[in-house]
Amino acid sequence: MKILITHFYTRDNRGDAAILSALLLELNRVFGEQHISIVTMEDIDKRKTFEGYSTIKSLISQATLHKGRITRWFVMAYFIIIPLMWCMVYRLLKIKMNFLLTKDLYKLLNSISQSDLIILVGGGYLRGAGGLGDDINYLFIIYPILLEKLLNKTIVLHAQSIGPFGDRFQKFISGWVLKKVDLIITREEISTKLLENMQIPLAKIKRSVDAGFLFKTNIKTDLKKYGINSSRKKSVGITVARKWLNNKNLQHAYESEIAKFADYVISKKKLNVIFIPQVTSQLFDDDDRSVAKRIIVKMKEKSFVWGIEQEMSHYEIKSFYANMNYIVGTRFHSVIFSLTSYVPAVAIEYEHKTRGIMKDLDLTDWVIKLEDLTAERLIKKFDKLVLKQEEYIASLKAQIPSYIKDARGAVDTIKQVVLLKDN
Repeated sequence: MKILITHFYTRDNRGDAAILSALLLELNRVFGEQHISIVTMEDIDKRKTFEGYSTIKSLISQATLHKGRITRWFVMAYFIIIPLMWCMVYRLLKIKMNFLLTKDLYKLLNSISQSDLIILVGGGYLRGAGGLGDDINYLFIIYPILLEKLLNKTIVLHAQSIGPFGDRFQKFISGWVLKKVDLIITREEISTKLLENMQIPLAKIKRSVDAGFLFKTNIKTDLKKYGINSSRKKSVGITVARKWLNNKNLQHAYESEIAKFADYVISKKKLNVIFIPQVTSQLFDDDDRSVAKRIIVKMKEKSFVWGIEQEMSHYEIKSFYANMNYIVGTRFHSVIFSLTSYVPAVAIEYEHKTRGIMKDLDLTDWVIKLEDLTAERLIKKFDKLVLKQEEYIASLKAQIPSYIKDARGAVDTIKQVVLLKDN
């Protein structure tokens, strides 16, 4: 059987990389060794494989990353019209019009046509903010599903958060396309309810758990390797982000409040503060290190604070979190990595996946909405976290094992769908 995994962003987002690694292990556990390829936004000339599996350039990266302003519209039109024409002709006549295709588009469409099962990797990319530019990007995210269905492929969405949508167009096209897929596995109840409201058939919706909870590492991290050699024995790790606050004033306020919080932790709690770069992607200027640098500049306390500059794999960074005593995470997979290491965390919510998953674990009290974030609120929440640390850890030890077990059931459900279609 040939399996095509689509919609992978980049391994420079360690959460995405962990989700993909966990999915690959689960596919091998459930299906045995299969031919697997991965559709990604990464530069496949530089990164030809992911953990030994071949990579293919995604439609959105082929269509929307063209730099010429005028020619960009012609390029995007080409990547809408030609793939549709190719799929329709192949479906009706079994003729592959490969002479119409670029090298990367040829590789993508032929991989789709040869696949027996297509799995959209887990994540939260089926959402949008609204506006023409975002509508175009969202179209290229969801359009491949339509092409795959034209070729009568079995399509499964693995461990997803769906929405919110920025406008009626995004909601309409999502409902229209998602009704055609074979199975949608959601990772929290908010997305399940949204799909039900979109009138997606209940038989196609299955609740599961974020695949990041399945991710493990055997690596042991020495903090001294990263220049952290402190007289203080306890540390709080912080992850920050730029991507979710496009308004410069809001981003400035967010960074200022985090700086005030970090000052408090150093001066009053006598802890080390370590800014951990969960995402270091050049795509869309999505690099946590640049945000951390600006925050450190704003801080009054210049001792006992570190901004990690080194690149870490998702295996290394998972181990790094296990060395922390507390985590304050904007990047939610930094929170997941911490929770599975039994490190208490406060989550800063920028998407509903955060609140939905924390609610599943009875940890709603430890969530602050991004738009409500102030240093005062975060300090109050963190002080409570320190006070209830043992209680928090006991709760994790009670909840996490069963949650991981639920996550493992997702690929078993995928196999049931495949067997049902084969019969």
